Amino acid sequence: MGLFLAIDAGGTKTRCLLADEDRVLGRSTTGSVKLMRVGEAEASARLRTMLAEVSVAAGVGLNEVTQTCVGLAGLTIDAVREWAEREIGEAVGGDLLLAGDEEIALDGAFRGGPGILIIAGTGSNVLGRAGDGAVFRIVKAGAS
Repeated sequence: MGLFLAIDAGGTKTRCLLADEDRVLGRSTTGSVKLMRVGEAEASARLRTMLAEVSVAAGVGLNEVTQTCVGLAGLTIDAVREWAEREIGEAVGGDLLLAGDEEIALDGAFRGGPGILIIAGTGSNVLGRAGDGAVFRIVKAGAS
């Protein structure tokens, strides 16, 4: 049976859950792990603590995880992608899929189907998915 770790790492807070194919086994939440907001040392400490907590809550070692999906603010920045690959790769087993937080918001809002998502906050993004699955995006310069 597969084990799946999902992490939603936005600019305000970070949430995760660990599930098998049938049910959620554990959840944990921490503050933002956005590097541009809290810095690398704080982001890494928060991430590690959250991962340890979800592992204990689920009663499952993170080395047993089959697939991890992370929605991460600022993923278009190379340093952010490299940090996420390194930190999660060291802590969790299995395959890793990194997605921008706007991508997981689109999937969450429309369950993988067509729709348009507009994010107007610290950064501005417009992301849409057509009926054929094609994804279109407009990102304001400087948005992350």
